[in-house]
Amino acid sequence: MKLVYMIQSTFNSGGTERVLVNKVNYLADKLKHDITIITTDQQNRKPFFEFSKIIKHIDLSINYLELKQWGPIPRLYHFILKQKRHKKELSKLLTLIRADIVISMYGSEMRIVPFIQDNSKKILELHFSKDFRLLYEKSLNRGCVMQIMSIIRDYWEKRAINKYDKFIVLTKEDKEAWGNKKNIEVIYNACSFKPSRKSKLEANSAIAVGRLSAQKGFDMLISVWYKVIEKHPNWKLNIFGSGEDKKKLIQQIESLNLNNNIQILSPTPNIQEEYLNSSIFLFSSRYEGFGLVLVEAMSCGLPVVAFSCPCGPKDIITDNINGYLVPNGNINEMADKICKLIENKELRNDMGIKAIENSYRFSQEVIMEQWNTLFDSLIK
Repeated sequence: MKLVYMIQSTFNSGGTERVLVNKVNYLADKLKHDITIITTDQQNRKPFFEFSKIIKHIDLSINYLELKQWGPIPRLYHFILKQKRHKKELSKLLTLIRADIVISMYGSEMRIVPFIQDNSKKILELHFSKDFRLLYEKSLNRGCVMQIMSIIRDYWEKRAINKYDKFIVLTKEDKEAWGNKKNIEVIYNACSFKPSRKSKLEANSAIAVGRLSAQKGFDMLISVWYKVIEKHPNWKLNIFGSGEDKKKLIQQIESLNLNNNIQILSPTPNIQEEYLNSSIFLFSSRYEGFGLVLVEAMSCGLPVVAFSCPCGPKDIITDNINGYLVPNGNINEMADKICKLIENKELRNDMGIKAIENSYRFSQEVIMEQWNTLFDSLIK
């Protein structure tokens, strides 16, 4: 089967990029599908994650990223020009490739793809939740012009969504938020981890992973950890990530005199080893699309403590069984749950074993079989 995936770029270390590489490598190497990835903003940069050598990569050099340099009105003008060029070049390319199925990962192509007549079936993958952008833009406190542009964009996106053969979301919670559209289905993100061992849960350290941005809530997590070390000063928190809030977070750590208890470390492709060398996984997002890091940590045998944000944690964690779900933003309760795990090694082990069992339903074999079944049903 010939499949085309579209994403803005693959040089970032984000969750969407990681999900894509794991998925297409499995489809190409294990299931022998013919895979092409089309980007718009790669600009000759090397992918952060390693793709199978048999996967083809094509960059259209549209460069949507440069829109950030303009104000609202010029940005809209240049965006419209880029969309016209994008549609023209993508139509030409898809007609040439003649794919069986074309998949948009909800990038700038999502409004274009369902209107291209290349005889392929069209799938839209949403890697954030319906309310994700609303919450994100609310956090930016944007002006009137940008709000109007958001309303216009939302109208065209809703129109495009209804044109896709299938619209895939990541959680049952998000499916309900969309009103259970006729073309909507839930397929969880797959975890590619297959650890040969589980964490011993003996290190006096917890781990958190994600982009250093307001969405991930690391500012709240630092406040949580300040409370934790009042009782357990020999424990450390390692945060792996990069992003625009790094300087602000470092300043917060210094102001609370937590330099010896919290480290901010660069992203690593070998994050599995870091999970295995930790004892608790912490998830502090204000909002999410899914939260693949939760599943990855659980597959390594880590008990997890997570804010019950929209969307993801409630689909992944069974509270008090394989982890703790804490009311969103409740710093005191999260600190209490962490201390409970720190003080009880037997509880950590029990939750860690159940976390591994829970992670099996997100295994690549299970999730990719769902994707393959979907592909077959569309072609038939």
